[in-house]
Amino acid sequence: MNEIHARTSRHEALHCVAAYWLGWQVDAVSRPHAGGLHGATHLSKTPPSGLEPRELGLRKAAVFLIPAIDDPTDDTCEEDINEADILVRLSGIPLSKVWAAAQALLVDPSFREQVRRVEYALHETTLLSGAEIRHLMFHGE
Repeated sequence: MNEIHARTSRHEALHCVAAYWLGWQVDAVSRPHAGGLHGATHLSKTPPSGLEPRELGLRKAAVFLIPAIDDPTDDTCEEDINEADILVRLSGIPLSKVWAAAQALLVDPSFREQVRRVEYALHETTLLSGAEIRHLMFHGE
């Protein structure tokens, strides 16, 4: 596995597992086949229910920011940071709250283990379905 695939797998696994933990249905996660830097985490179009708009914005911004918080040297995070910035400005959420929400996930051992499982699976393939993601997260490898 080359370094680009490894970084992209880690980056997308963080988005994927954070989104799931923060209430979204994750339909798929992917990384490019031929060494590109940008993968994708595909969320259900239906946001988590029962949340106030500010809370929804906070959670979505945390999903965008988590790879940059996990690895500040990840140079593929510019678009994610821009998206989080828009959400923070539109919803009036203090960036410190978004940062704290993402940081709380990163220090949770169960979260980190689930990220590792998804990350390693993306090393082996370029696309994981929602069912494959849930299996990896809750039943191991």
